[in-house]
Amino acid sequence: MNVITLKLINGDEIIGREVGSTTDNIELSKVFVLRLHQGPDGQVGVGMMPWMISNDGEIKFDRRNILAGPFTPPSDMERGYLSQSS
Repeated sequence: MNVITLKLINGDEIIGREVGSTTDNIELSKVFVLRLHQGPDGQVGVGMMPWMISNDGEIKFDRRNILAGPFTPPSDMERGYLSQSS
């Protein structure tokens, strides 16, 4: 399963494992939302948290709700995601 990111029309940028795709949707598992945060030293970083608290299984995203993507995340982001989602 490939790890991909999507930018949704509501502004969320999400990361997850691609389970499958059709012409109408993309299905992901273990979906996290990416958020920018500022550390105590003033540096800006990227944090991840579950996109849905009530469901960490497979979720289908209608392509009409996807603004951009799918993209392959940078390797350090993918490693961070895999360590949090395993």
